[in-house]
Amino acid sequence: MTNTLQLADLSDDELRALLNDESLPLAQQIKVLDERRHRAAVRRKVEEMAELVATVPVMAALDDSAQMVWKAQAWLDRTKWVRSKAVKSALAAGYSVRTVAEVARVAPSTALRIGSQEVAAEPPG
Repeated sequence: MTNTLQLADLSDDELRALLNDESLPLAQQIKVLDERRHRAAVRRKVEEMAELVATVPVMAALDDSAQMVWKAQAWLDRTKWVRSKAVKSALAAGYSVRTVAEVARVAPSTALRIGSQEVAAEPPG
């Protein structure tokens, strides 16, 4: 039982039983106490993190992050729609495959540059 890894494998009840064992050398008792202190510190840290996550500012920050992700996804969806619309229009107009490929390549960045400007036709919901 001198190996620290062995102490880490024991349950709290087993560690408590070891501390009550009077035949255990003092050095080993100290190691058992250190293991119990370490586990208590880890438990406290987990509880502190749980309390922190449950606070209103953190929840607000998580909500803000979720909204940012939603907006980014909306922009990606819009650029995909713009690419599709541009490629279909170029094909319908009879442009070459090479030109259509170039249109498909630049359409998303063009849509992002346009930003929030109104487009004649809105993408489907």
